[in-house]
Amino acid sequence: MRGHGDAADSIDRLRDPSPIQDEVMIARARLARVRDGIDRLSPRTREIFLMQRLDGHKYREIAERLDISQSAVEKHMAKAMSFLADWTEGW
Repeated sequence: MRGHGDAADSIDRLRDPSPIQDEVMIARARLARVRDGIDRLSPRTREIFLMQRLDGHKYREIAERLDISQSAVEKHMAKAMSFLADWTEGW
């Protein structure tokens, strides 16, 4: 005998898990907006932001590589995050 969950399981298998076209377009627009924002950061702030976010370096490692204090790295990251949050607000 089939349980009540079988109908729900069948419906779940019929759903398409891929995003709808509108969601894809919105995500691409948001990504473009973030890229534009990153391009607007100062060269040093952009370098530090990308080293941390893309390359996964720790603040300490970035400070050592760039011969600056860890506090300076933290300030650049805070500046980048604040700017990008404002830049992408509403997207």
